[in-house]
Parts: sequence; C-alpha cells; structure tokens
Amino acid sequence: MDILKEFDEWLGATSTFSVQYTRYIRSLINKLFKNKCVEIGNLFDTNAFKKAKMTDITRKFLILCQCITQEELNNIKTGSGAAVTKWKKKTIQDYQSGLNAFVEFIIEEGYVVDSKWKSVINTEIKKYNKTSFAISYSRREIVDIFMQRLITWDRVYSKIVYPARLINLIFNNSCKHDDYKELLKDTISNIKIIIDSSGNYTTLRKILSIEIGLNGFVKAFTSKGKYDVYTHDGKSYIKLKANNLMESLSIDHDDALAKILNGCVSSYPQLDCLSKTIAKHESSSASYNHVDYKAYLSGDKRIKEWTKSVFVDCNNTLTDPIFVCDLFNEFSDLYTNVLKFTIMQKNLNSSKGKKTIP
Repeated sequence: MDILKEFDEWLGATSTFSVQYTRYIRSLINKLFKNKCVEIGNLFDTNAFKKAKMTDITRKFLILCQCITQEELNNIKTGSGAAVTKWKKKTIQDYQSGLNAFVEFIIEEGYVVDSKWKSVINTEIKKYNKTSFAISYSRREIVDIFMQRLITWDRVYSKIVYPARLINLIFNNSCKHDDYKELLKDTISNIKIIIDSSGNYTTLRKILSIEIGLNGFVKAFTSKGKYDVYTHDGKSYIKLKANNLMESLSIDHDDALAKILNGCVSSYPQLDCLSKTIAKHESSSASYNHVDYKAYLSGDKRIKEWTKSVFVDCNNTLTDPIFVCDLFNEFSDLYTNVLKFTIMQKNLNSSKGKKTIP
C-alpha cells in the first residue's frame, strides 16, 4: 500500500489542505529519522501502514513526529536553532502543517502503523527522552482541520441522509463553490470554546492558537491572554484533556444533528431529495418515501463508497442550477441559524448520547 499516494488522493478530494503536504511529509520523516533510524526513514517505502483501529504505537509515532517539530520551533524561538532539521522557522511551520494534515488523514481513514514497528518507534522515543511535549496548533491549522471534518461528516439517520462528502462535491463543482467555502469558514470561526467552569466561552474567531500541554490539558491563547479550555461531561464543565493529538478534540453539536434533521425533514426538501437519490442509486426499488435509511443503507460508513458514483451517475440532477441553489439555501440556513458547535473532549462527546449541552 502506497500510503503517500492515498494521502495525496485524500488531499485532492477535499481541497482543504495544500497539495504540497505529500512532499512535506516524506521530506520531514526522512529528515527527522533517516540518519538516526533507517527503518523509520524508509517508513513510506514499505507496507508499514494498514487499516485497523487506532493503536497506541500509531499514536506514539504521530505524537513523536509532532513533538520533534514543535521542539525545533521552540529552539528557534529561544535562539538555539533547529538542531535536527537545520531548517528556518517558516519551513518548519509549513512542514508542521503538513504533518497535522497527515495526522488527520491517518485518523479519518483508519490507518495504523504495523505492530512490527513498535520496538523501533519506542527506541526512538527513548532517544529523545520524552514521551510527551506541549503541542501547539495555530488558528489557521485548526480551521483547516475542522474544515476537513465538516466536509467529510457523513451521517445516515432513519428519516434522512446527510452526505457531507457528496454535498462538498456538488458545491465544489458549481457556482456556489466560493459561497460554500466562506460559509464553512464562518461556521468554524463561530465554534464556541468554553473557558471556565461556569460555561462562559469565546469563539475560535478570537483564538490565536490552542496548546495541548504536557499534562494533556488544553489552553486557548487570545490577544488578551490564555485560558484553560473546558468541556461538558453531562453534569458540569470540567477541564478538557487530550492525548497530544487533535484527535482528542471533537466538534460537538449543541443539539444532536439526528434530532434536528429527523424532527423537521419537511424543512429540508432538497436534502430529502438527495437522500432519496442516494437510496435509489443503491437499489432497483422505485420508492423510498417511507424507507428507514439507517437500516437500509447500513450506516454512515458506506457513504464514502458511493459518493463519486452517485455524483457521476446522477450528474444531471445534482448539477442542475436550481437544485444546487435551493440545496445551498437549505445548507446555509442549517449552518447559520440552526447548528451551533462547541469544542468538546472526544470521549465525552461519544458518551454524551442524545443529551443537549446547556
């Protein structure tokens, strides 16, 4: 498996991150490890990656790469220079952005490092004599990462389908491309970040950077100072704790999307039409007015498999200017007036169920 080819296709499909990132990743890994550890230096020339549930060794590898690049930046700031890469600050920042995109790709696509690499990676961790570092993400990097999540946020509910990848494809191939991107950026900028135990918040628009500290606790930096970031555990607000990766930070709907969409399908006739189009494409049956999409379409994981074929086979319908404009109006209303987002600790978000954040 050519993991970098897969990464390149992922970058091209989303149009969120720079296409230069594939080159950045190979160069970065070679620079960080080639001289010290030939095995890791050749990581992308082997079958080191496979699809499976996230493993501890994969998380360690990704964190190690982020830690080293972060330390290089820290050394430049203190005047001691980038000891490992010898690169300038701007180069390291660009490559660090590429690394953050690669981390998102690995997490989203479900790739892990083969267990045979465990001893090699652990040896490298011991060489650096640290198991965790403070990792910082600029606002631009956070926006890119959250943008990627929103445009791949496929969901299948009983009464309606929310095919984020297909919607992204439709708008990217229409006159609404720029409006769509601006709407997503504006939505992300308005994501709430809770900054105290009373539930007071700022928004991502006002954030300069977010740092995941050595202890895992998250801090938000603004022009006015730094704040601890909080999350809701279903009972109260507690300090948000991460595992050094943005993987731990989730974008949470203040009200469950399933509840919103299932409760008012009539308010989104074009999304309802899109749901039926997908279902018809996946079966020879003629009517889907009363179908339970979640049962019929086997959940949201399969949407990714049909996105391109649905777009190609149903192109006349999905690129019709009237349909596109009406769908965009629904999408705009949903994201501007209905959906409200808050940054939350992922494992608490997963266990929150259908509770609503106060």
